[in-house]
Amino acid sequence: MNKIINKVFPIMTMAFVLTLTACLNDSDYADNLIGTKNTGNQNFVEVHLTSSDNTNTVSRAYDAVDADVTVDKLIPINLTSGPATKDVTITFELLDTLSSDVVKSYVLDDGLVIPDLTKITILNTSNKVTIPAGSSTGYISIKFNPKSLIGATTIFAVKITAISDSKYSISNMNIGYVKIGIKNQWDGLYEDKGYFIHPSLGKSTFDYSGIEMATIGANTVEKTNAGDRAIVTDITITPETMVVDGVTVNKVTIALPAYPGANSGLTDVDDSGNKMNYYNPATKTFELFYWYNSAAHRVIRETLIYEESR
Repeated sequence: MNKIINKVFPIMTMAFVLTLTACLNDSDYADNLIGTKNTGNQNFVEVHLTSSDNTNTVSRAYDAVDADVTVDKLIPINLTSGPATKDVTITFELLDTLSSDVVKSYVLDDGLVIPDLTKITILNTSNKVTIPAGSSTGYISIKFNPKSLIGATTIFAVKITAISDSKYSISNMNIGYVKIGIKNQWDGLYEDKGYFIHPSLGKSTFDYSGIEMATIGANTVEKTNAGDRAIVTDITITPETMVVDGVTVNKVTIALPAYPGANSGLTDVDDSGNKMNYYNPATKTFELFYWYNSAAHRVIRETLIYEESR
């Protein structure tokens, strides 16, 4: 099953707004293999999100704060010929599953959602962007409360439909897609250290840095694989708490991937008798102990320590 946020956040190496945009002197862009085509008329208006591929798609991630956030420069609308000599107004439309097969595919195939305009406000009056005289770029801006969007990835897609100045033409890059994802509080990069016990190979230790824990729900993250060992796909932090060494921590459950003819499980304590499977919010640390394959146990003991945001 595709994980919503992983569609967004492999993509997403996240600080409070992270935009995966490519450098503007990308060779394919410069050679006109993607982007606006050089047809002799350089007075084009385009959705200028990225030059890295011809889908014109970027992904952006936001912390799950419970307050309105204004994104003034969500989508740039650009004049390819340089600064305007007078104000130019561009009209755009918001695409959905009925008006765009691409958006339909994102929704039906990838599990993304179209913008809920009761939760996301488009700040451009009448869906218009004004590029002022002396500038070559204007922006589509939005406002939303990130916490209200957590648990899903929104596909915000726009198409240029009209230009106020007839000297400009609509570029072939007239559509752009922004995937908007919200990070929960456990999302980030972690150091992952511990040991792995194989029934025939014995015990080996590991210590990896930069392990991704990506939001896939309000209380769930998906952990990437590291090294030759089991993949923890889903880690859910529940409201239930537990006390470990006098410290109140959050209980953790794990969903492992399906192995043919195998199963998996958690144990309450590790082989040294330490209480396991919890998250300590004070230290931003996970302590996990689990196994898979009942016929020939593979046992994993790991400590995940928060390093930085993705």
